[in-house]
Amino acid sequence: MNTIISKQVLPTYIKAFLRQDMECVLVYKKKSSEKFQEEWSFSSELKQFPNINDVTADSALDLTGNPLHVDLDESLKFTAANISLADCSPNWTIAEAQHFPLLLNEARNVLNTKFNSTSLSEPVFCITDGSDAQNTILIGKHHSKDFIITYLGQIMDLQPLKNDELWLEQLRKEHDMFTVIKPDSVQYNFHRIYNIYGSIVQDTPALEYSKCNGCVLLETSWNTYTNQEPNISETTMKIILKVISGHKDSIIHSLWNQLGDLQKYLGIIANQEAANDGNTVMANNSIPDINNEIYKLCYNRINKKWALKSKGLEFTRLREENIIDKLWSLLNRCQNLKDLRHSLSNFLRLSKIENFDENDVLLADLVQYCSVNKEYISNLTYSESLKILVNFGFEKLKQDYLTIINFYDPIFQDALVKNWRSNSYR
Repeated sequence: MNTIISKQVLPTYIKAFLRQDMECVLVYKKKSSEKFQEEWSFSSELKQFPNINDVTADSALDLTGNPLHVDLDESLKFTAANISLADCSPNWTIAEAQHFPLLLNEARNVLNTKFNSTSLSEPVFCITDGSDAQNTILIGKHHSKDFIITYLGQIMDLQPLKNDELWLEQLRKEHDMFTVIKPDSVQYNFHRIYNIYGSIVQDTPALEYSKCNGCVLLETSWNTYTNQEPNISETTMKIILKVISGHKDSIIHSLWNQLGDLQKYLGIIANQEAANDGNTVMANNSIPDINNEIYKLCYNRINKKWALKSKGLEFTRLREENIIDKLWSLLNRCQNLKDLRHSLSNFLRLSKIENFDENDVLLADLVQYCSVNKEYISNLTYSESLKILVNFGFEKLKQDYLTIINFYDPIFQDALVKNWRSNSYR
């Protein structure tokens, strides 16, 4: 294996301890691509054991003779349980799976020979195999003009909670062994994270397999030499909320899909060739008779009698549906830009201002403009049709998200609307 020295962002297995984003120099060993792929494939095959419930009986394997008798005390309860293998998703990237450790002496030699300058712009980390007496799995250092930081990661025995003070004192003594600073000159900083809800979210490919769509963490820090948080005035507390955008189990996953549609359409608009090609595909699940739906939309007023019936939000129907919502849902299902222009043109020809609600200002202005400028509809381009649809989508999703935000914290609504107007898409 070759020793690799790489400048990169912190790998997830180090970031999990330091709890910060920064660049570093990482030293590790790496196998050849062929060897790694062979072993990676083999490790994947190990997961593919048959489920114990799927094993069928084979007469050739049947046991013969008298079964063994076991005397059990009748007062003891004996329960048979099914055994299955848990399929755990990885918490590191495929690239990080190729990071192999150095021997501790090799790592020290690299640090002392290649990184012995008085100033280093980034910290240097070497991963080690833990085969020494202290089970060292990481060493590192960071020198600057103002400070020197050394990093040491070791595997320690589990300590009972009641032995917290002894464990803390053990850490202090080990720190003193590696430094020449007088104990009374040492400044302490304690950092603790409580996982309140969900599993800790990290930026890895395993996010899509997470059973929770986010997590809530409480982070505390203090400078007093004690294993527990001191009083509130001496403790800094911070709540960290992490959400996996677009998680399939999110109750607003449909809104995420619509955001994805808007992103796709903006990409088409940015590509002049695609934006002017009527065959550019929009949706694979198009509505067969969209023109009939457009006709009904133009001549049937939308029912405005819906109202919030409970104190909570109904995420399947966040608010009263208006004509822009319905039009977005229909036109977003057009198969290609040619169908979109045709359907939009039909709507603009057939629609009447009196069918619009007073809040449908965006659509009313457009229809009013078309009624005065008759040639606008006949000259409507594929690109302009898609831009109009994008504006419908923005307006629809803006109202959806404002409904959610306003329900939980109305104080932010006015600021959000003002920001929306100043950054609206044209």
